[in-house]
Amino acid sequence: MNFSRQKVIRIVIIAAVSLLLLLFGQWMYNTYSIERALISDLTQKDYIAEANLKKHDKFIELWVKLRNVENLKEVYSDLNQTTASHLKGKNYIIKFINEPDKLLEDVYNDKIQYLVYEAIQIGNFTNMKIELDKVKKQTGVDASIYIDKENIYIDLKHQDYFIYEVIGRQ
Repeated sequence: MNFSRQKVIRIVIIAAVSLLLLLFGQWMYNTYSIERALISDLTQKDYIAEANLKKHDKFIELWVKLRNVENLKEVYSDLNQTTASHLKGKNYIIKFINEPDKLLEDVYNDKIQYLVYEAIQIGNFTNMKIELDKVKKQTGVDASIYIDKENIYIDLKHQDYFIYEVIGRQ
């Protein structure tokens, strides 16, 4: 076969343009179809006030602001299932946007986080519950902690302020 230089250049240009269009199409699909669909699905849930994604090289960070929830464990489970079904195997982290007042920050930073991490290390969750009840009485903070095999779910409320945290048990 005899190919002229112009035909070869045309074929290379067409191949390069086609490749760029395919890559652009994949980027558009990921950005507008998968990620925006996830945000749309999440913001339609009654317990979510706001949701945002931040992409990193190796994972996606999902930031969620919750409304007043009764059971953080159930909410997190639903949130995790929804996120996993949309991101299909991509690594992600779920973080909460909190609105604490000074009292909540102080109670969490000076008392509750120590109780939780000590319970994780020692495995004495009964003592954590007893000490948490004391903190609730002393401070007036509404505190709930839920535990499962994977995480500890911390729900702190005071007036219209809140802190939601999920801490892995490993």
